[in-house]
Amino acid sequence: VRTVQDKLREVVSVKDFGATGDGVTDDKAAIQAALDTGRDVWLPSGVYALSKTGTGDTKYALVASTDKQKIFGERGSILTLLDSVAADTPVLRIQNADDVEVFGFEIDGNKARLEGDPELGAGEDEGIDFKNCNRAWVHEMYIHDCGQDAIDFDEPGTQLIVDGCFLVDCGGGGVHGAASHLTVTNSTIIRCGFERYAQGGGFALESAAIGSWNGRVLIANNFLIDCPIAIRTRVTVDGTTPNYASLITNNHISRISGDGYA
Repeated sequence: VRTVQDKLREVVSVKDFGATGDGVTDDKAAIQAALDTGRDVWLPSGVYALSKTGTGDTKYALVASTDKQKIFGERGSILTLLDSVAADTPVLRIQNADDVEVFGFEIDGNKARLEGDPELGAGEDEGIDFKNCNRAWVHEMYIHDCGQDAIDFDEPGTQLIVDGCFLVDCGGGGVHGAASHLTVTNSTIIRCGFERYAQGGGFALESAAIGSWNGRVLIANNFLIDCPIAIRTRVTVDGTTPNYASLITNNHISRISGDGYA
C-alpha cells in the first residue's frame, strides 16, 4: 500500500529545478529538467518565459516523452514564449508518449512577436503539439495567441480528448486533429483560424475552430464563436469510403464568416 508520502514523491515542482516564474527569466532549462524526470510535473502560480530548442522536427520550447505523465498547474500558472523566439515553435510538444494528461494552466503563444512575419498562421507555432501519441487528455486549459493551432494532434496516433478548454485568438484552428478518434467537448473556441485563412490557407482544416482529417470524431457541447469555419471534418475515411463514424451534436455556433459545418 502506497502512503501519502509515496504519492507526493511522484510529483515534482518546476521550482524545485530552479524555475522562477517571473515572466522575464528564461525558465526553459528548469522546466525541461522537471519533465525529463518522467514524474508528474506541477507548475505553481507564475509566468514561465521560454526560449526555443532545435530546428525541423526537433524544434519546440518544451517536450514531454514519458508515458502516463501528468503536466498540471494551478490558477495563475502560465507558459509563454519569449519575444526572441522565432516562428514555427510549439510551446509544449508531447512526443512518442501514451496516456499523457495536461490540465489546469494557461499557455500564451505570444503571437504578437510574429507581427509582420509570413510564418504567422503557418508552421507549428502551436500551444500543444502531439506527435505519435495515443490516448491523450487535455482538459481545463486556457490556450491563446498561438501563431497556429491551439492544440494539434498529428499522425500517427489515436484517441485525443479535449474537454473544458478555452481556446482563443490562435492563428490556426482551435483543435486540429490528423489522427483518429478525436473528441472535443464542453469547450469554448473564439477567433481562431483567421491568420491561417489570410495567409492563403482558405477555408482549410486549420482555419476551422475544430478540424479533423480523419473524421472519426465526437464533437459535442462546445461554443464556437467568430471563426472562419466552425467544424470541418473529412467526409471519407480513405478517399473513397464514406465516413459514418462521427457524431457532431449540441454545439452552439455564432458569428462564423464561412461554413458552420464543412
